[in-house]
Amino acid sequence: MHGPDGTDYPNESRFVEIIEPTRIVFDHLAAPKFQTILALAPVEEGCRIDWCMVFEDAKTRADVCSYSGDGLEQNLNRLVATLSE
Repeated sequence: MHGPDGTDYPNESRFVEIIEPTRIVFDHLAAPKFQTILALAPVEEGCRIDWCMVFEDAKTRADVCSYSGDGLEQNLNRLVATLSE
């Protein structure tokens, strides 16, 4: 992963469950470690995504949440753009 300032960050994940078309679960293996659970459901406007991240402890959660909001929004915006092509 590349930060806006050009810093490179290790980023390795492993998919542990994919249930088409409703669920994706992956583990983030590089620090900070966490599991992400995505639940997808059709709605009139397109698709609803419920995004849940499970952390090893409260401190890791707080640290990640302090800087991850913009990145998650950018990822979802890129996903929407890709699916709209």
